[in-house]
Amino acid sequence: MTGQRSNLKTQVKDSTANSTFIYKVLKQVSPNTGISNNAMHAVNDFVIDMMRKLCFESYELLEMQGKKICSSREIQTSVRLVVPGELAKHAISEGTKACVKYMNYKKEGEGNLNKNVASGLTLSCSRIRNLMLLLTPIQSVGQCADIYLTAVLEYLLAEILELASIVTKDMKRFIRVFVIYLLL
Repeated sequence: MTGQRSNLKTQVKDSTANSTFIYKVLKQVSPNTGISNNAMHAVNDFVIDMMRKLCFESYELLEMQGKKICSSREIQTSVRLVVPGELAKHAISEGTKACVKYMNYKKEGEGNLNKNVASGLTLSCSRIRNLMLLLTPIQSVGQCADIYLTAVLEYLLAEILELASIVTKDMKRFIRVFVIYLLL
């Protein structure tokens, strides 16, 4: 049992490292801004924490409905319940847009690109899907649920990084995002 548990911990540790994707999102939002190591860890923790909150809320919705497969509909409802106000509306819009783009691409049948390219996302859909299955009680994920959740997380991530880069530019001392700027 301890061998399996330590193996699970290393899988979780390896799978939670989204630093490459976070850096790419930062460069999309603010090309001239860097990010410190501590800020990168804080942002990564935010992404994982938000994913867990949304997945656990989705799981509770699945339990109430008696369903076994988590679809984009449950993710959308959990976004409405967890994320506040206007932020939720825009996040839902981004999730819907990514799913529609992926489904249109799939209908056209142009080659075999991965979900990220087909839906236009930077964060890894397969990584988010694996984390959904590994870190939460959800046992089965529908076709677009991982795309929807990835789009929502990427939108929230972009908003946080954009605000932090604005604070960084206002300070005029550094061109890197630090943890303190994330807290402001």
